[in-house]
Amino acid sequence: MKLPPLYRIRAQLRRTILREWLVAYRFRGVTERDVLFTSFPKSGTTWLSFMLSDLIWSAGDRQEITDPRFMPGVGQQHLGECRLPNGGWLLRTHERYRPVCQKAIYVVRDGRDVAASMYFHVKRATGMEADFSEFLQPYLTGYFTGPGSWHDHVLGWLDSPCFARGDGLLVRYEDMKENVERELQRCAEFLQIETTLERIQRAAKAGSFETMQKTEQRSQLIPHREKGEPIPFVRKGITGDWQNHFSERDLKRFEAVAWPAMERLGYADSNAADAMGSESAGPSRSERTTLSAPPRQEARSQ
Repeated sequence: MKLPPLYRIRAQLRRTILREWLVAYRFRGVTERDVLFTSFPKSGTTWLSFMLSDLIWSAGDRQEITDPRFMPGVGQQHLGECRLPNGGWLLRTHERYRPVCQKAIYVVRDGRDVAASMYFHVKRATGMEADFSEFLQPYLTGYFTGPGSWHDHVLGWLDSPCFARGDGLLVRYEDMKENVERELQRCAEFLQIETTLERIQRAAKAGSFETMQKTEQRSQLIPHREKGEPIPFVRKGITGDWQNHFSERDLKRFEAVAWPAMERLGYADSNAADAMGSESAGPSRSERTTLSAPPRQEARSQ
């Protein structure tokens, strides 16, 4: 798998204590009034943050694809211009759960679709030369992302004290695709934001795939190219795209480590076997002997 030398160095640095210190430093300014807006990368937070910024602060055409003025990253509060009604920030992050977090919106997506989306993201960002199967194995170990693997990230947040005491809202990407207005209403209620149906509909329209693609073009984001063709940041916005990239062997490798998280999120019954023409979905009992899920705690929402 061909990656730029600097990217390989960064990947190694992600596994050192230096990164942990840096993340802790960024989180030092998080207060009990702040709400963490979090997910594993490529799970749909860009889409939802775009709509929430319009719903809460009427951002409209003023916002970019990832705009710190409305929703700054953790440690970037100095770039923010808009606060929640309680005076706190709505802070973006892809980090794992940290004890300083008092309240959070956690966005999840089928881990197989996340893997497929991440594959194209890495190609765009690094010019990586590898097919999907070659990419998958290091991806499953968390090689390409600072917060580690998808399955560890998911279980860490769902089992966190934040969710255990009811201060976490779980939002599924697939549920947004099914009824985005309903999910925006859930977020507004969780954030204690007064809103109207008209404002929710406007925010949903602002977050349409076509609108976000136009925003990306206006933002003049320059994607890396593969075989002379651009790979956009806002690529497809669909569910089930993993079926176009996973082989049956890839699926087994993925499920061998990610099955507990898939079950917790309700993705384990998504007919993977039928999609791949396999006799069964999920790893065998022997393949899962060391991968049992932690004690289940419901991801409560308000």
